[in-house]
Amino acid sequence: MKEHSYYMELALEEARRAYEKGEVPIGAVLVVDGEVVARGHNTREETQQALNHAEMITIKRACEKQGFWRLDNSYLYTTIEPCVMCSGAIVQARVENVIYGAKDPKYGCCGSCMDLVSENKFNHQATVISGVLEDECSSLMKHFFKEENHMHTQHHNRSINLIPRIPGTFWVKSKNGNGQTYTIFAAHSNNMYQAVRSADKSLWIQNSPDIIWIETLADCDVALVA
Repeated sequence: MKEHSYYMELALEEARRAYEKGEVPIGAVLVVDGEVVARGHNTREETQQALNHAEMITIKRACEKQGFWRLDNSYLYTTIEPCVMCSGAIVQARVENVIYGAKDPKYGCCGSCMDLVSENKFNHQATVISGVLEDECSSLMKHFFKEENHMHTQHHNRSINLIPRIPGTFWVKSKNGNGQTYTIFAAHSNNMYQAVRSADKSLWIQNSPDIIWIETLADCDVALVA
């Protein structure tokens, strides 16, 4: 089996893919007997699925590939310390080793907020190693949130015109004038979405950047940023 840094770099590749999509940049790789069995990155915004963290996706793919829910003799590499949900999945899937890059002091459950994966009340415990390529993993996260906060600040410094909200419909004009694609900025969640206008003028939301900014100000209003 190669050095931990080798596999963590693969996890960082996944994290960078998440970054490019506007997702929180966390990536994961699962290794068994030196072989990369599965890999994944955050797709929560893209899919609008709360469960789609990098570790959850990677564990699911590994189980599917192995054809068995127990991931014996496995090493899960993840760029950021797993949260409570992912830590629970680690225990349930019997992942034996968790190697992560940077700590998550707010949500981390492999030693920061709690040490769920090593809790002896459960029938499985995982060995945890932290700090592998920590600077690279931490730097990517900091850059992402700095950039996101900058966009949020820029957005609020621009002029806003209120548009009455029609349920399921946004009356907006696209930046390129083709009337087909839009980008929505949801201030309450700091998320960006690409929306495609359907035949009935409703907006089907996808994750993506560009084109035009809209902000949900309240339940009954949508703001179009000029």
